[in-house]
Amino acid sequence: MSRIQANFHLYAEDLPRAINFYRQNFGFEHLGDLDTKTALQWAALRVENAIIWLGKNGANVGLVLLVDQSLESIISNLRQNNVIFFLPEEVAAAPDTEIIVNTDWGKHAWFFDSEKNIVMLFEPATE
Repeated sequence: MSRIQANFHLYAEDLPRAINFYRQNFGFEHLGDLDTKTALQWAALRVENAIIWLGKNGANVGLVLLVDQSLESIISNLRQNNVIFFLPEEVAAAPDTEIIVNTDWGKHAWFFDSEKNIVMLFEPATE
């Protein structure tokens, strides 16, 4: 059985303020962030075995599942159980994007759980 780590994604209107809040008040370790030329997009903070991802207000994921096996094989298995995958609006506009979004830091895929909650599968990039 593969290992899956659950992480949580929280909305943040002001990412630097949110990063400082969790670092100062709870001692979370700042693991990194994505700072584009236009704006800070997201940040990851760790406390013990949990990771909280802070995203811009309007982000659309509540639960992130980090997986340690091929995202393609997981998607194939989930589709056999009629799980519905989709692309978030901000990603769907990207050229040549299908169900899996490839980035420098890993692969992403989004689906709805049985209660219509949005879940993101994330396979970290290997170095």
